[in-house]
Amino acid sequence: MVAYVVGSWLNRGIVENSKLQTNEPLPPETRLEPPELSYEQELLNTPVPFSNRVEFLSEYEKINSKPMTAKAISNFLGVSELKVQTMAVRLGAGFHFDENESKLYDEMTLAVMDDEIVQQNKYDLLQDQISASAIGKFLSKSEVWVKKTAYGLGVYPEVKNIGKNRVGYVYPKTLIQMLRTLILHFPPANNLHSIDEAETILGKDRKWIEGMVQRHNLAYEMRTHAISQKLGVHYSQATIDELILKLAEIPPLAGDWMTKGRMAELVSRDRKWVNKNLGEYQTLGELRRADSGKSEIHYPLKALVHLQDTIANLPARAGDWMTGWDIAQSLGQSQQWVNDKLKSYEEYSKILLTNTGNRPLVHYSPIVIDALKSLISDKPAHADGWVNAKEVSQMLVKSRDWVSRRIGNVGICSEARLDRRGQPGVHYPPEIIDILQLNYLIDEENSLKV
Repeated sequence: MVAYVVGSWLNRGIVENSKLQTNEPLPPETRLEPPELSYEQELLNTPVPFSNRVEFLSEYEKINSKPMTAKAISNFLGVSELKVQTMAVRLGAGFHFDENESKLYDEMTLAVMDDEIVQQNKYDLLQDQISASAIGKFLSKSEVWVKKTAYGLGVYPEVKNIGKNRVGYVYPKTLIQMLRTLILHFPPANNLHSIDEAETILGKDRKWIEGMVQRHNLAYEMRTHAISQKLGVHYSQATIDELILKLAEIPPLAGDWMTKGRMAELVSRDRKWVNKNLGEYQTLGELRRADSGKSEIHYPLKALVHLQDTIANLPARAGDWMTGWDIAQSLGQSQQWVNDKLKSYEEYSKILLTNTGNRPLVHYSPIVIDALKSLISDKPAHADGWVNAKEVSQMLVKSRDWVSRRIGNVGICSEARLDRRGQPGVHYPPEIIDILQLNYLIDEENSLKV
């Protein structure tokens, strides 16, 4: 090994043109990293919990087990107290002191030690070299498992003559102790539930179970399946009970229940319309789970039927019929003017759905629209600078009576025109102001001469 390390050191060029003194320690950078341990080797170097050993005991072996002193265990097993104490340390058995300050080993210590002695006695009867098949029989494991695990431990078989012209492969007897240590790390399932059993109990798949266990930090253990002897995740009854509680909190599948969004699609309306028209069915909403796993408020089928019935009973669409507001916009008239005229056309109106928004409003037949258009064509023109008697009075600062007595004698033609409010009335051309002012001045002059 020294020669290999030195050669490796020099080959890497860490030290050049220098003489290596064999009595000097090598520098840190020349030391090789220890090889990584395999999974099996790591387990072999990990102490087996005492509780694991208890799990391998039969119920019969556990019957008479109770806290006992080293002397009591010694008498029962027929071994020295020193051996009991040594085994207790090696096996990881716990202890406590009673009221008399006597050291009592924990319950099951006797049963575990008894089992250990039985196994040791069987082991002592074996030959120093043993086949994989015999090892498997001793440990209740398959020959394939023995060979595979031995390889992981770095233990390889040797060739041995087993007869005339026959050879076999054998392992050192110590491999059994190594393999048994690995087995003890993974006790049998006993009363724990495998993942398959958990799926059956909960009615949920593996992915859901594993996700919930991880999310809620629930306990699980790696155990050996009682039948298949395969290693796998197992759950205690406490974990299963907790998962059952979590399962009860999950909303049921939606089935034929629907969200408001889905109902809106089916009735060709928006969610706002659905909200407005659900009525008493609003109270039937429940939190349910869609196929995607998303939980939302869903409504029963009868809520959809109610919406469909509502639509079936709605008025027809407006088509070319128009509301009063639409007519005013179309004709370019004030809403007041349109409303006043529509009073005469009530028989040509009915409630219809607006073409956009699906709102039921009073609409008027195209006949009404044509009639109002004809009214507009027959209406007087707007004043456009022409003035009525009231406006003349205001502008001349004269009374209405004064204006009335004179305005008809000045030879100006009047016309019917619409005032600022759209109301028809008698109007005069703008020059009426100048003519009346002139007559006013003449009157004033004549009065002064008198």
